[in-house]
Amino acid sequence: MDFLKSLELFYSFTSHSLNRKLGDMAAVSTSSPSCPDDCALFNECYGKMSFTGIHWRKLDLSGLTYAQVMNYVDAMRKRSKLRFNVVGDLAHLDGTIDAVKLLKLANTVKNRMIETILYTHHSIDNSLNVSALKLAFSKGLHINISCEDTNKAQKALDYGLNAVIVLPTGSIHKVIKQDDLTIVRCPAEYKDSIKCANCMLCAKDRVQKRVVVAFTAHGAKRNALSKKLGGLA
Repeated sequence: MDFLKSLELFYSFTSHSLNRKLGDMAAVSTSSPSCPDDCALFNECYGKMSFTGIHWRKLDLSGLTYAQVMNYVDAMRKRSKLRFNVVGDLAHLDGTIDAVKLLKLANTVKNRMIETILYTHHSIDNSLNVSALKLAFSKGLHINISCEDTNKAQKALDYGLNAVIVLPTGSIHKVIKQDDLTIVRCPAEYKDSIKCANCMLCAKDRVQKRVVVAFTAHGAKRNALSKKLGGLA
């Protein structure tokens, strides 16, 4: 067992994000041991870059406890908007999601009617993870499974979970139909007036319509990331 993964994680909370892409909404970040060891994009993760990387490295040393950050979320105004895990992932032990903590989040945002954007790279080959994710999803926490190919996106949707996909730079303009999937590029990538706070597509239940939100490789490591990604068939 990796000892670090059994420790309490650190969290940060801001009620009004200064992140240009997010817009005016609350935001939570989680320390890096929350990320799964097998995350295919960890070496090229945007969270390691620039000011975000500085913040994340500091968060690995100290921050709020889970109980404290949940108190902040519980104190948010009803019908607010939240981006959970701007960096970091869900609490886990050796790759198995902490279902108790996830359920606490799901119940809190449900009770406060908080529209929440959340992604995870934790494996959906782990049946315990799927069960925990589906329970949270049923309560209105529409978690997105982060995918690197359409096969994984299909699998996530078949499980009744949202899917997002990362694609090589320049591989999608706005919308692509592939098999039964409708792959929609994140509108904030090509329209300056669109922010997460005034879009919230990633917080919607898109399973029945089989809509997958696509993000294209960007940032300092976009070329390396584009080479690693499979893209669309």
